[in-house]
Amino acid sequence: MNDIYLNLQFEHFLCDLYGKANYHGTVGWTSFSSYKKHILKISKSIRSAIDLNVQDIDACHLKSLNNKLENLDLGISESKTFEELGQIVALRLFQIIFLLLGDIPKNWGLEIRTNHKHFSLQRHRRIHFSQTMEQKFNSIIDNAPSNEFSETKYSRQMLLNVFGSTHNRNFKKFLEWHKDNFPLEHLNVV
Repeated sequence: MNDIYLNLQFEHFLCDLYGKANYHGTVGWTSFSSYKKHILKISKSIRSAIDLNVQDIDACHLKSLNNKLENLDLGISESKTFEELGQIVALRLFQIIFLLLGDIPKNWGLEIRTNHKHFSLQRHRRIHFSQTMEQKFNSIIDNAPSNEFSETKYSRQMLLNVFGSTHNRNFKKFLEWHKDNFPLEHLNVV
């Protein structure tokens, strides 16, 4: 059989990526060529997400990452079986993940069982996450209860009202207010 069954989790993932209107009803049996098209589209979306979200990357690191992304696309396109496709996708995605974390481990010559110190990938770079004031604001809003007031939290709508009316849509003032009024919650969200 040259078909594969796409389960509900895969359909939901496609809907999250490309919209429910486009992929609702994808669950079920599909051909190898159709499956490859889905996987290739996801691969290209990963490239777009990296282009949009990875900043301050050195040229050598970017070149390595682009090379692995190109190898992923090529491997997907050239695969002839589900098994080959699965191995190529897993291998390339694992390599891309390690590159995004800093570098691909180079433990070939180890004569002892590896331990956690062999996976420190900080020789050339280190991953660092940062948030703008707007992103911190969005984290607070997205983690607020959708309705009702509690002793520890304002609802999403109440926070939006405070942001708009009291703080004149100023992220810095709102974040200071939130930190003063909800210090524990503030530490957990931003």
